[in-house]
Amino acid sequence: MKRGNLLRTVASVAIAMFVAFGAFGQQRDANLSVTNAVNDTISIESEIPYHVTPDAYFNPNYNGGGGWVVSSAFLWSFDGAVLTGASNPGSIPTFADPLGVSTQADTLINPDISFDGTIGDYVLAARESSRAGCAGTIQLLNIHTVDTPSVRIPVGYADVDQCGTYAHGGPVQVTIAGGKDTYWLDWTLVVDSLTADASSSLGQIPALNITETNQVHAASGDVDIDAATTFVSVDNKVTRYTYTMGGVNDRISRKSDYIPVTRDATQASWTEYGGADLVWIVIIRPAPVTGPIYHLPNL
Repeated sequence: MKRGNLLRTVASVAIAMFVAFGAFGQQRDANLSVTNAVNDTISIESEIPYHVTPDAYFNPNYNGGGGWVVSSAFLWSFDGAVLTGASNPGSIPTFADPLGVSTQADTLINPDISFDGTIGDYVLAARESSRAGCAGTIQLLNIHTVDTPSVRIPVGYADVDQCGTYAHGGPVQVTIAGGKDTYWLDWTLVVDSLTADASSSLGQIPALNITETNQVHAASGDVDIDAATTFVSVDNKVTRYTYTMGGVNDRISRKSDYIPVTRDATQASWTEYGGADLVWIVIIRPAPVTGPIYHLPNL
C-alpha cells in the first residue's frame, strides 16, 4: 500500500515522491544509517525511504523535547532540475519545485520515493532554506536502479523420460539473472514412485526429497543447486524426480522490500521472484524382470 497524499511523476525520470509524514514527528528512521557520501542502489518498482536532517540552528525544536518540529523549508528534486523558489516574507517559502508541493509539504524531510520499472542512474537533490528565504547548500545522492532477480531452469535442459538410468553429467543447475549479488534461492526436489504406465503416483519417497530455503549464491549466472549426477529407478518402479524453483531474491531486492514489509530491516520473509521454466522433471523407467519360461516336466 502506498502511503501519503502526493503523487506526481518527475519529467523524463518516472520517479514519484510520496509525502509520508506531515510537518511533525519526522524523526530519522534508525535504519537510514548511510549518508549520500555512498551511492545508493535499489531495485526497480520499489518504494524507498529517504531523510535529510535539518540544520539544528534553524530548527531548534527538531529534537525529542521540541516534538521534532521542522521549521525550515525543503526542496527535493531529481536529475538537476532547477532548485529555485520565491520567498514569502514572514512565512515558510513556497518553492516552485517540480513536485508542486504545498507549503506544509515544504517541511517534508522524510519522503518515500517510488521508482518505476526503468533501470538507470538518477540524482536525488535536497536543499534547505530558512524562514527568511536564505537558500542552503544542496545535497546530492546518486541512485542506481537494477532489475529484480529471476530464476529459471537453464535453457539447455529438457525433461527426461527414459529407461534404465540417466547420467546428467554434472550438478543440477539453474540460471539466476538480474539483481546484484548475494542471492537467496528456494527450491524443492520431490521424488515419487509411479504406476507402471506412469499415469499416477504411488507415493513419495521422503528420504530422497529435498527442501532448500535461502540457499546462498554469490553471483548470477548458471549456479549449482544439487550435486546429483545420476538418476535411477528406485525399488524397480518408475521413479519421477521433480525439481521446482520456489523463487529467488538478492541483497538489493531484500533492501528494497523495506517499506512493503512495514519498515522492518530484519524481516525474514522477503519477496520471491520467479521466471520462466521453473520445473524440471526426470522420469526413469525400470526394465521389467522377465519371468522364467515354463514347460512340461520331463518324464
